[in-house]
Amino acid sequence: MPERLACQRLVRKGLVLALAGLALSAVPARAQVSDTAEERALELNRRSAELYRQGNYAEAAALLREAYRLRPEPVLQYNLARACEMMADYACAVGAYESYLASRPADRAAVEAKLAAARAQLAARPPTPPPAETPARGRSLLPPIVTAAGAVGLGVGITLVLIARGRHDDAVADPTQRGAMDKQQSAESLMTGANVVLVASGVVAAAGAVWWIVDAVAKRPEPAPPPAASLQVGPGWIGVAGRF
Repeated sequence: MPERLACQRLVRKGLVLALAGLALSAVPARAQVSDTAEERALELNRRSAELYRQGNYAEAAALLREAYRLRPEPVLQYNLARACEMMADYACAVGAYESYLASRPADRAAVEAKLAAARAQLAARPPTPPPAETPARGRSLLPPIVTAAGAVGLGVGITLVLIARGRHDDAVADPTQRGAMDKQQSAESLMTGANVVLVASGVVAAAGAVWWIVDAVAKRPEPAPPPAASLQVGPGWIGVAGRF
């Protein structure tokens, strides 16, 4: 029995030591991850300062946002506000200044003055007017005019055909050979002219009708495009150390 108790105590002691070893081994791992994130954030902040000095404010702001995601230090929200001001993005600047002031910095009075100036700039900016609608162009009058001209030509051609047939009938009824020949020649000339007028007028009328149809189809209102989708970044900004 004493041997059994001693064995149980050894087992319990071994489990406690094993758990303690696991806990100790996990602490450096977490610390290493934290240190890596902080180093990455510091590097992003350093690069953003270089970009800011070069006048590349958009990329500087992007790096600051990424650095804040890794290591949310309030001080560089001020940096982001400065970069946004240089881009005239006063909505971004207002949000960054407000977030920075929430950390109760020592330079609160100076930053509040900058925040007030950014808000004034934002309020003074006129709203973006909606895109002007292009007035719908009325249908052209030329297609119906061309079609009507073709129809009139067809009427003239049919009239010439009827006159030519009348001359032919007169030639058949004329008892004299000379009179019959003259009337037949006149009928043939009229028929030739009637054929030319009919063909030309038919082409014009068909072209006008096709033009009219195409013009009507082209003037149909197009459906409004779906609103484009919009992605905006909020003022949860980036910072580690230093100010622009």
